[in-house]
Amino acid sequence: MKKSLLVTILFFSVFSLYAQHPVNLTSSNVTSNSVELSWTDNGCNTFYKLRYREAGGSWQPSNSGIPNVTSPYSLNNLNPNTTYEWTVKCNGTGGWANPIQSFNTTTGCNLISSISVSNSSCNNTLDGSAILNISNGTPPYTFNWDNGTTSQN
Repeated sequence: MKKSLLVTILFFSVFSLYAQHPVNLTSSNVTSNSVELSWTDNGCNTFYKLRYREAGGSWQPSNSGIPNVTSPYSLNNLNPNTTYEWTVKCNGTGGWANPIQSFNTTTGCNLISSISVSNSSCNNTLDGSAILNISNGTPPYTFNWDNGTTSQN
């Protein structure tokens, strides 16, 4: 009994170390701050780990990668006009898929803004509001209101 258990554990340990990595790593739908990453299973039939970095930088979120991802995977909050590298592996295996893939985020577009104004309910009341919505660009945004105050969001 002990011998067969030991052989089974050894077999699965060796198999997990040499399982095939995912193939056909692809970057698509690249914008100034996001990308969709996809790959083809190559015998894993499980969840994957993914890691990425600015070219030549440190792996994010760490060298161990983002656990339990599936293909396709959307990566957000990237910097515009930046080269990124990424790779993926099967959970529980050693090493990462090679070659490392790369993509370039696009240049950030012009800011798009909209404002929503609610007038005060009566004269001399201070219950009105102005809501400014900003998209595109790279936060934090700085707002300069007519009264000369500045705030960040």
